[in-house]
Amino acid sequence: MQVLGAILAGGRSSRMGRDKAGVVVDGLTMREHVRRALAEVCDDVVVVGGDVADIDDPRQGPLPALLALLQARPGRTILVAPVDQPRLTAAALTPLVAACGDDDGVCWADEPLPLCLGPGAGRRIEAALARGEGRVFSAITRQLPLVDDDLRAALVNVNTPADVAALGSRS
Repeated sequence: MQVLGAILAGGRSSRMGRDKAGVVVDGLTMREHVRRALAEVCDDVVVVGGDVADIDDPRQGPLPALLALLQARPGRTILVAPVDQPRLTAAALTPLVAACGDDDGVCWADEPLPLCLGPGAGRRIEAALARGEGRVFSAITRQLPLVDDDLRAALVNVNTPADVAALGSRS
């Protein structure tokens, strides 16, 4: 199975006060931390939205962005991660890919992102958008249980300067 990694980076970053993608954590931008984690389990990685987008800007929301991505790369399984999870690891991503079938949208319990989308998930997203739904959870068919504290730590979202400070710095 070919897997495309996608970094969602099109949000307004209003709570951060500046573009979250460029915020430096442990010497790397958050975008680079997420790119490296995705690159360990994906054949290719693209950025969706933001200033360095490979796929059209999703400012109308994440669900339309996911649909645009599936349409731009038909037949691919897509592993989607938000730009604001700088502690993301390959160990947190691999089970999502392993659990993802052709029409699935698989995430961790109560965490809409990261998310693995099967090649046929676009039909379900189109239907959700037609019903007026715009939440990422509309793309999800299964949630895997969060199994340990290391996994929870890998999924931490960084939305404010205080969140960045709370991460501390790793050597």
